[in-house]
Amino acid sequence: MKKLDLMWQSKTIILTAILVFLSAAGYVLLGYFTTQENFFVNFAFYSITFGAFIGLYLLRDSFSSKTLWKLTLFMHGILLCSIPTLSPDVYRFLWDGELIVKGIHPYAFTPNELVNSGNLEMTPYMSQLYASITDLSRVNYSVYPTLNQFYFVIPAVLTESVFSGILVMRIIMLLTLIIGIYFIQKTLEELLIPEKQVFLFALNPLLIIEATGNLHFEGVMFSLFAIAIYFMVREKWWISALFVALAINVKLTPLLLLPFFLNYLGWKKSMLFYLTTLSSSALLLMVFLWPSMTANFLQSVELYFNNFEFNSSFYRFSTYLFRPILIYDIAFIIGPLLSKIALIVILLLAIYSLKKGRESLFTFFLTGYVVYLFFSTTIHPWYLIIPLGFCVYTRYNFMIYWSFIVFLSYSFYALGNSKWVDVLVAIEYIGLLMFVLLEYKKRGPIKDLLARLPRP
Repeated sequence: MKKLDLMWQSKTIILTAILVFLSAAGYVLLGYFTTQENFFVNFAFYSITFGAFIGLYLLRDSFSSKTLWKLTLFMHGILLCSIPTLSPDVYRFLWDGELIVKGIHPYAFTPNELVNSGNLEMTPYMSQLYASITDLSRVNYSVYPTLNQFYFVIPAVLTESVFSGILVMRIIMLLTLIIGIYFIQKTLEELLIPEKQVFLFALNPLLIIEATGNLHFEGVMFSLFAIAIYFMVREKWWISALFVALAINVKLTPLLLLPFFLNYLGWKKSMLFYLTTLSSSALLLMVFLWPSMTANFLQSVELYFNNFEFNSSFYRFSTYLFRPILIYDIAFIIGPLLSKIALIVILLLAIYSLKKGRESLFTFFLTGYVVYLFFSTTIHPWYLIIPLGFCVYTRYNFMIYWSFIVFLSYSFYALGNSKWVDVLVAIEYIGLLMFVLLEYKKRGPIKDLLARLPRP
């Protein structure tokens, strides 16, 4: 028996070493040796890292939580010195931070307005940032809330180098993410959920590449929301409200989740929770959202909802369906309409949640956010970090599949608006819909609905 145990341990060690090597190699190649346009190579690397991640997670019972934490820090740390290859957003982050340090309000001018007016001293560093910002970003005002701007300012205060600026920002974002992962684990312990389930999120290649590698703030936002969840579970609702307010000041989308707190907190505490959250959010927003700047900020927000289209599901299907019927630009009609439908569905889900137990809160967080994404005109891969985090608190696994297959959306940068992109997006969403329906039929609201239907 001992001999068999030793053989199994030896095989586990060898397999773990292979999986760690494959993961590390994939992250090195994606982080340091590729470009946005190399879709087929990138997808191959991503598939390798994702397969290795699944293998490591399946072996989780062979490791202690301490070992899995070391593995998490190692995987994220691989990308510490990389320059983002799949997204140029970081250059706008650094640009905004430099403007604040120079005493220029980030919502006051578009980059083009500043450069063309001659009111901005174009140092070699600023010229490098401007050249790296996308054409679309150059003609639009900043759309990043207050807390983002604080993250942008720190590199601007400390350095005038792209590499150093990215490194400083990555370190403070990664520290925030690590704290968030710690609080997720603590919350799972409180809820009597296996604590190692946190590594479905912490070791997921989507999180590592998009949050740590490409410096997208969904990781920061979810970390703050995870801290809020922890304090809510500990019955410290007022601390929870403050962290929700902080999360809103990174990304505005947590506002969509506020109705679901009603069932968990009850009417009286919920009203106090909403008052604390909304007033704190408003105070934080007003640090940069001055009355004279509101129109510029809202213009950029409106542009996002009405004009952008990337990797959408219902929106893409609707445009194909109604293009022969509608004369005017369908983006200005269908985009806002789908946003309203999503809001109505989320409110209906919140009402339905009142009939369920408090333990269903995380399922409704997940469902509500997925509804929002399904009706969105734009779904970049990093948007999935938030529902991926929520799935850790639940019994649902479809976000694991989506966090892999969403990488197909990067085909746009290699293939443009060709029909092949439409085919790949269709593969993404048909597979996802099958996963969602099967899981919800087996475990969730669809099962409840079917149980209420009259039987023949």
